[in-house]
Order: sequence, then C-alpha cells, then structure tokens
Amino acid sequence: MDRVLHASRQNKLVPFRSLVTPNKWKAHTADKCEVCQHFEVLMKGGMKKKCDKTNGQTSSESLQSLVAHIGHIAPNTFNFNQGVRLAATQSLSAISHLKCPLCHCILHRPVELPCRSLVCAECIITCLTLSANNTCPCCYDNSPLTASSINAAPEVILSLLNAPPCGAEVNMASEIQRMLSESPEPNVLQIPTGGGRVKVKHLDKVAKKRLLSEAGIQMDILPEKGLAMKADLSIPWRKLRKIRRWLKGSGLSLPSERKMRSIAAQQIDDNLESEVAPFAFPLDSGGEELRSAAHVFIPNLQRKIFQFLEENERNYTLRVFMHGDYEYLGGIYGISGASGRQPCMFCTITSNEIQKPPSKRQKSPNRCVESIISWNQKFLQAGGDAKKVKNFMNCISKPFFNIPLTQVCLPGLHITQGLFTKLYLLFENACHQLDAKLALGYQGNCDNMSSNFVAYIKASHDLNKAKDDFEKATEMLTQLQQNTTYFSIVIGQANPIVQSLQELSKQSMVEVQQAERKVLDIEKIIKEGFKLHDGPFVKGLDVALQNIGVERQQYFGGTFVGNHIHKTLKPTNLKLLCSSIKNVAQQYPVLLMDAQQVADTFEGAFARLGACHSIYDQCFVTDEKCGELDKAIVSFMDYFRTNFPNENISPKMHLLEDHTVEWVRRYNFGFGMLGEQGAESIHRRFNELNTTYSSIRNKEKRLLCVVKEHLVSISPDSISAQPPPTKRAKRAAAV
Repeated sequence: MDRVLHASRQNKLVPFRSLVTPNKWKAHTADKCEVCQHFEVLMKGGMKKKCDKTNGQTSSESLQSLVAHIGHIAPNTFNFNQGVRLAATQSLSAISHLKCPLCHCILHRPVELPCRSLVCAECIITCLTLSANNTCPCCYDNSPLTASSINAAPEVILSLLNAPPCGAEVNMASEIQRMLSESPEPNVLQIPTGGGRVKVKHLDKVAKKRLLSEAGIQMDILPEKGLAMKADLSIPWRKLRKIRRWLKGSGLSLPSERKMRSIAAQQIDDNLESEVAPFAFPLDSGGEELRSAAHVFIPNLQRKIFQFLEENERNYTLRVFMHGDYEYLGGIYGISGASGRQPCMFCTITSNEIQKPPSKRQKSPNRCVESIISWNQKFLQAGGDAKKVKNFMNCISKPFFNIPLTQVCLPGLHITQGLFTKLYLLFENACHQLDAKLALGYQGNCDNMSSNFVAYIKASHDLNKAKDDFEKATEMLTQLQQNTTYFSIVIGQANPIVQSLQELSKQSMVEVQQAERKVLDIEKIIKEGFKLHDGPFVKGLDVALQNIGVERQQYFGGTFVGNHIHKTLKPTNLKLLCSSIKNVAQQYPVLLMDAQQVADTFEGAFARLGACHSIYDQCFVTDEKCGELDKAIVSFMDYFRTNFPNENISPKMHLLEDHTVEWVRRYNFGFGMLGEQGAESIHRRFNELNTTYSSIRNKEKRLLCVVKEHLVSISPDSISAQPPPTKRAKRAAAV
C-alpha cells in the first residue's frame, strides 16, 4: 500500500512505493521474549565449536561452488549505502550481535559459519577470494569452510534486521534526502529493498518526529478530507485556523481555507435562500401570537437530488417516505389529533371500535390524501368550526405534502414509548396498592420507611382508638348534662352538687372537642394518603431501575427515553425489574402471594411487548419475521385485554394492532429504518451548530451558517471521506 509523503521544499506529493509489511516489534522485557533470551545465550560466549582441520589448498572449482552456495542461502535484507550503515551501527551499539565481525557494520545478507559467527555474505566471499585457504576468518584455530558447514542465518536474526527491536533508532534523514535528489522521478522516493519494507512506524515518536523534520517531509491532508473533518466536528472557520497551526507543528498540513470553502460552495451549489417572515408561536396561556423569525429553505430540492444522481451516473427509482412522531404527522396531514372521534390518521376507525379486538369488528377503510382533502373541503363549507371537526373525519386542514399515506412510516419509537409507559404506570399503581394494604395492617419495624408512610401507618392504627375515645367522651358529656338538669330541678341550681356537675360538664365538653379534632386530623391524613414513592414496593421499583441504569424523565409525565426502554425490555433486565417487588415482599410475608401475582402479570405483559419491539424495531424484516411479528402482536393484545379489562385501548395500541404488520410486510423493513430518532438527531445537530455559531448576532446569518454546515456534513462526498467509527473494546469481566 503506497504512503503519500510531502516534500516541503518542492510542495509535491511523494508516494512511498514498493514496500511490504515488516515484522512489528512492540516494547517488551527480555524475560518474556524468546528472541532476547536466545541472544543472551549467544552473548555469554564459551568454547567454540570444534571443526575438522584440513590444510588443503582452495581450488577454483571448490571456491566457485562455495560462493554459489553462500549466494543461494544468503537472504535479502534491507540495505542502505555504506555511510548510512555506519551511522545506523553507531545507534545500534547496544545490540552488538547484529554487527558483522569483519566489516563492523550492520549485517547484510548474513550467513552462519561453523563457529556460529554471523557475517555478511559479501564479507565472507571477499575473504575467501583473497585468502589462499578456505578457513574460517573468525576462529582462532582456522577451521575449514565447506558448503555443508555454512548455513543460513537464523530466522530471528533476519526478523531483527528487518525491524530493529526494542525501540532502536536509525537516523535515515540524510539518506532519504539523497534518494529524493537522485530519484529519476521528481519527488518520488524509491527504495530498492528486494521486496522488504521500511516503515517510519518502526521508530518511536521522538525519533519519527525528528526524522520527518530533518528530511523535510510533511503529511498533506486533502481538501475533501479537511472539509469533512470540519463538518463532522462542527468546527467554525476561526477555530480551524488555530487547529492548522497546531497540526503544522506536528508535520501535518491542512489545505487552505480558500480551497475548502470552494469545495463547500460546490457541494451546497448556492441552493439556499434565507429571509425573515412572520410565524405563529404558541403561548403558555393558550392561543398563538405572530412573531418575525428567520428561516432558511432550499428553493429546488428536486433539482439538487437529480443533479447528484446524474453526476454519479446512477440508475434510480425514487420513492419519498415521511416519518416523525404522531403529533407531527397528524399536523402535516391535517388530522386534528388522537383525542378525536376518528383518532387514527391511517384509517377511519372510531375510538369506540378501537376497544374491540379485530375479530369482533369490521376493518375500517384506510385514509388517503384525496379523502382528507375532500373531507376538509366539506368541513370548511360547513363553517370551519373546530368543535364540529369530529363530524368530518377530524380533517381540520389540508395535507402539506402529496405523499401517499402508504409511504408514511408509523412512529415506532412513540408506539413503544407509549405502551411501555402505560404498562409501567399500571405496574407502579399496583405496587402502590400493595403499599396501601401494607399500611392498613402492618405492625412491624418502620426504621427503613419514609416519614410520610410511617405517619400513614400510625394514622391507620390510631383511627379506631380515636373514634372510641370520641364516643366515650360524648357519652360522658351526655350523662353529665342529664344529671345536671335533673339535680337543678330537684335541689336547685344554687346547690354545690349542681355547681360541681356544671364544672364537670364543661371539662367533658373540652375533652369531646379534643377527641373530635383528633379524629378529623387522622381522617385527613388517611384521606390525603401517602406519596406514591413513599411506599416500600414502589421504592423497590425505583431501586431496580437504578440498578439497570434507567432514569425517568423529570418532565413529559415521567416517561422514558427510547434507549432506556430498549435496555429495560431485555429479558434479564425485565426479570430484575419485576422480581424487585418479590424481594420487598420477603420482609412482609402477609403480602407475598399478592406481590407474586402482580410481578408475574406484569412480567408477562412486558415480555410480550419486548417480543414485538425486537422485531419491528429492526431495519430489514424478512417474511418469516413478519409472521412472527403478527403472532407476537396478537399475543400481546390478547394478554392485555385479558389481564387489564378495565383499561382503554389507546390509539398507539391500535397502530400496533392494525397497521404495524401491514407496513412491515409492504416494504420488508421495520421502523428502525425510518425511526423518529433520526429526525430527533437532526434537531440535536441543529442545536449543537447553533451553539457553535452563537457568536453571529444576526439570527438570519447564523441560521444560514448552521444549514450550510449541516448540508456539507450530510453530503455524500463528506460522508465517504469520514473514517469509520472505532469499536470500543469490551471490558473484561470482573473476577
């Protein structure tokens, strides 16, 4: 694979050609490296290997055969000129086993002699040619050399020569400059390696930086890559100038701003217009008000799309799809909302018929763009009173787009979100009922309970006693009043006995009032009840959600975000959530059976919803999966109607029951292909870009910059230039 280098002196691209993959050596210790251990043994020395001694003279034929044998077994290794070899030898002084004992340079095409010495092939051939005897030049005993005694160098030596180990540095700057100047092709660095490869990656970071700096080599980023990086990271032009200075100090050169702006203008193609116009904004108190606001639009989106397809010479068949949440889709197609008489925007079913299973009702006719326009005209002719729109199929306005309703993707995320939230609120309410049962008859330890719940338990226990005290005080007061009246008639009011009875009656009256006030206070506490999250069973649900890593939103009715719903619907997390109330009930055995029944009921409901979600949330759905989805939806709806007979079937349940399988079978892809999360991610992207360009005070200019940056980031050229995301390494499980 060619590497593109840049020679700053001539400002041209330099391909680094004819390279092959080297062996890669990472930082390591000698005790864990077989190669290093092998050379430690070699460096210890010891007695030389004994060889047979012969004093015969070398014939020309034997010399030629010996030279041919050496040339055959000597491998090709990377080799610079002699000056570079000497410089590299000085930097590799710490590993002397890579030096030839004859030329004292790094080994080149090494062979192993009988005494286990390693020499260059050229060096031993020169010695044999100049010497009258074929004896070993490295032995003290002049051992004879034969074709059978000279062997190829070990593989570990060849590996070390092709990739210097342990961070060894080789200063090749001068050699690279020489090769650039002597190259027949301008600015092309060609290294004759005999199939070997030299890579700057062999050096550590400091040596690499010094090498590139001394050789005058600089990496040049292409304009398309630079523009894609800017758009992907949402970097404004002023910050990109600072980044350019930082990268230049590290040997990286960004293209000029003029080039990148020119490419961005070509991608946008001046196909944007902006203006300030009046828009209707909702008021918190109700109603709407007109305010001026900036907006940016594409005058001819169709021309832009066809232009791109023609430039890339693609055969195409276009089909436009609409997607979004239910409120958005209803507004786009002029349906008044999910609370109307005909709440579904895909068919004319009434809210009463939704409650019946499909087997007990007829299929309602589907809506279309033409029927919505027709009913809206009738509505306007009748006066356009919004209170009477239910009489006109809830068609309160004309559709914005002429996109068939068969090409409108169902809001899969909001269907799952609505059904999951509905089930969870029912689950939470069932746990609250368990808490209420516990409070009525509980007489155990209250240390781990909230103060409100303890007050409720105490009030439940004290109510009967307070009523008994009130009744006794009332009876006592009645008896004293009767005695006072009787003795006043018999012995007169001036009698001390009568006066004493009157004092007792006054005291009894105070006691009756106090007892009555106590009863009223206790009844008030019981009537107000305790907060939902004060009871131990509901608290158990909150703890289970925290253990799963799921949080409820503070607003929007305490709903859940889509990713958290997807996480909770996993079988292991569902089991953890539903078994939480069983664990709480272990402390209160009187409610153990009730808690078991509640847990089993909701675990079955959540599991059936999860089975539906796991299929229709996919991007592509086969016909076999469509059959499984149909069965899963029927199972969920039957289970819900059986176990929750008093609950209404919501419009989102109707979408799941009547329209989901129909949509998936028509196109064989699920809601994951055109989910609402894609549109919501665009909204998040616009908010990020608005923050990036917040320094532009003019709102119209700021919005124009935001839209331009967005169009550049989603252009096919920028997307193709973006590097693929790096997968995160999985963490090892804790032992």
